Amino acid sequence: MNKSGTFWRRIALYFAANQKGGEIRESGQCKQRWHKINDLVCKFCGAYEAATRERTSGQNENDIFKNAHAIFFNLHKKKFTLEYAWKELKNDQKWCDLSTSKTDGSCKRRKTEDANAEGNGDGNNTCSGNELL
Repeated sequence: MNKSGTFWRRIALYFAANQKGGEIRESGQCKQRWHKINDLVCKFCGAYEAATRERTSGQNENDIFKNAHAIFFNLHKKKFTLEYAWKELKNDQKWCDLSTSKTDGSCKRRKTEDANAEGNGDGNNTCSGNELL
């Protein structure tokens, strides 16, 4: 089996061993769910970065968070409902790099080796900045 398939099979086994009730997910379902989470969290990171740049005197972290939700909604016409995932992932290296990136923000395709180093096991697009805005 290829590296990607092996990776997602291990994720499915881990999920099955650690879930508390509910359905069992196949490796393809785990991969699909991760890509949905990854896409939306990446987009919210762009909205959060924009809200941070718009910060005015007297605004606290909660105000920035609310503004990020408004920006996300205005851009994507739906509410961001993955706060739990964003809070878990926002301090990971990939998303830290996003928030400190000051590039023009074009998406780039990472080579398989880079993707494997990040742990997603395939060469999917990763966002490098503010292209989501």
